Amino acid sequence: MMIEFEITEEETMNLYGQVCLLELRIRQVEEKLPRRLDEKYMDNQDFIFLLNIDKSRSREWRRLKLVPFSAIRGKFYYPIREVDQLLSKSIIRKSALKGGKKKRALLRL
Repeated sequence: MMIEFEITEEETMNLYGQVCLLELRIRQVEEKLPRRLDEKYMDNQDFIFLLNIDKSRSREWRRLKLVPFSAIRGKFYYPIREVDQLLSKSIIRKSALKGGKKKRALLRL
């Protein structure tokens, strides 16, 4: 059984517009996906502990795009390789903690 129908130019343009919107949405989702599937990530809690910062500071850095991250269902993940590069750059310093222990911390930007 074959069904035939006609489609107007306006309907064609509407469908084309919807396809374009879907393509745009797909690209936006792909940009949020991890760059490499085998790359390791740390969550926000580990990130703020390692850098000795608070949640508002990590939020500010994400907003300013100072650190790469992925967001999945409201949780934030940071590529370990990128965090390690941040720690090795000159924008970090070692701050002394109680008991003579050392911990890395980013300078306030």
